[in-house]
Amino acid sequence: MASKTENWLIVGGSYPGALVAWFKNVYPNHVRAAWSSSGVINAIEDFTEFDMDIYLQTQKNLGGCHKEIAQVTADIERVLLHGSTADIHNIYDMFGNTNYNIDHRDFMWFISDIFTMGVQYGRRQYLCTVLEHEWFDVAPMQIVANLAKDAFHVEADFYDADALANTTVDFEKNGRQWSW
Repeated sequence: MASKTENWLIVGGSYPGALVAWFKNVYPNHVRAAWSSSGVINAIEDFTEFDMDIYLQTQKNLGGCHKEIAQVTADIERVLLHGSTADIHNIYDMFGNTNYNIDHRDFMWFISDIFTMGVQYGRRQYLCTVLEHEWFDVAPMQIVANLAKDAFHVEADFYDADALANTTVDFEKNGRQWSW
């Protein structure tokens, strides 16, 4: 007995686009239609080449952009792993993170994506110019926090597994669909 197709449309772009296409293929009668925009066609587990490409792109700036990224990232992780509770909360506050119980790996994913967004979406030169400027060393974490908020619009909640588990519909936030 054939089941009735539901009157649902599912939509996704990039990796969620791949999920949409997969879902429609595996469960053809659960949705009326699927729209995959720029859906990934060759999903690769543990795709380290993407990270390598971001790294290589930052090396195009000859002022040491990739070294600045490595240093500030290591400094942030060092505080998260070995700093006092007050120091950790200070970093979270600086970056606009509201969940003091966020897994540090989720937070570091957020930190890495600040740089990824700068490179992937055509702002590498701007990102590297900021990181290579002589005043960057005065307050590197604060400057990266400002880049996240003001230049690249990257928010820690989009990377926090606890926040992503919240299924409340919020049309102002779309990070959950990207990650899940």
